[in-house]
Amino acid sequence: SRAAIRGASSPAAEARRSATSAQSPQRRSGSRYWSVRSAAQGVAAPATYEKARELGATIGYGKFLTVSINFIIIAWILFIVVKAVNRVSARDSAESAAKPPPAPSRQEVLLEEIRDLLKSK
Repeated sequence: SRAAIRGASSPAAEARRSATSAQSPQRRSGSRYWSVRSAAQGVAAPATYEKARELGATIGYGKFLTVSINFIIIAWILFIVVKAVNRVSARDSAESAAKPPPAPSRQEVLLEEIRDLLKSK
């Protein structure tokens, strides 16, 4: 079976391949998904994506699906990150707005009193 996976064809593997191609026009070759646009009656579909592409009878949709799914995953992660950053920044601004300003030190109070006394004179 490893020989069949590597590309060496045994009669049993060839029979399975032709039976599969007769049943379904949709195939998987490596990581690419594709389907045959039109198949003549009694003609087996090409065994690999490259052979089908040479014939010009393919609709390659595997790469589109992969890119679409990757985009959705990255967009979702980015959304979660932005949401978390906004939540943290809102919490920080709420904490800073809630704190009353610190009371003036004793030195500041004395300086204000001196200023007020000098203004009154």
